[in-house]
Amino acid sequence: MRIYPPIVAGLYILAAWILSYFLPDAKIANFPQLLIGATTMLIGLLLLVFAARLFHQQGTTHNPYALPKKLVTDGPYKFTRNPMYLGQLIIILGIAVLFGDLYFLLAAFAFALTVNKLFIAPEEKK
Repeated sequence: MRIYPPIVAGLYILAAWILSYFLPDAKIANFPQLLIGATTMLIGLLLLVFAARLFHQQGTTHNPYALPKKLVTDGPYKFTRNPMYLGQLIIILGIAVLFGDLYFLLAAFAFALTVNKLFIAPEEKK
């Protein structure tokens, strides 16, 4: 069964939301959460979209199961090999700030570990 990174991110967000709903005592923030969280989420989304557009412009795939046709080294790829995954991680962290909830921070940590194990390591071998 193939599962894609945005699905992994969504599943962790859903799990954190369910935990937060049934176990609401994990609130960790007490600051202007809306602005900071929304800004963080926007930064993650912009990074994700920009990185995906570069793949499209270079004529290679962003499908983690497909064989890439080209190694992209422009834009955010100068600084990180995985800006799309980083963008998704930043979005989850933005949600954590927005809601001020420990479970979303745990979801971000779990997402990072999962993506590293299931996607980044195999992609580096390709």
